[in-house]
Amino acid sequence: MVLPAWLSSFFAALGLSACTFATPASGPGLDGLSRSLDPATPVIVAITHVTVEADDDARRRFWAANALVADQIKAAPGLLTHSLRRQPFGDEGWTLSVWRDTDSLLAFKRSGAHQAALTGVYDAFADARFARLRMPAGEVPKTWDEALILLEANARQYYE
Repeated sequence: MVLPAWLSSFFAALGLSACTFATPASGPGLDGLSRSLDPATPVIVAITHVTVEADDDARRRFWAANALVADQIKAAPGLLTHSLRRQPFGDEGWTLSVWRDTDSLLAFKRSGAHQAALTGVYDAFADARFARLRMPAGEVPKTWDEALILLEANARQYYE
């Protein structure tokens, strides 16, 4: 659901724009991270943060594209797990995904709904940051707080 700018402003005035919710981590390899995947096995962790322009059309286009990408990632080869986080009354969204290897992540990024979103809603971004890290499976962030610390320490701007 995309809120009109006036309603988003109302929630911001109430101090609710910073509230967030996240989807539970899910994916074909979720159990593999905790059971069958050796904790020393290297994996790729991708974390993104996007702030959408405070414009109804930009928000609508971004969140519609985001829903298509969320559907695409569920069947992405090489995906181990993923979670989405967003402000229901604000303009920010985050992603956290864990991949078997860089090639799998790049194949996802450069295909289907994700590629269309990158090219089709670029102008809706007020700001976009990302971090891509190689780490042992046993060190993958288990909470959004941990993921946000990694993002802050390793973030690069999109389209610098």
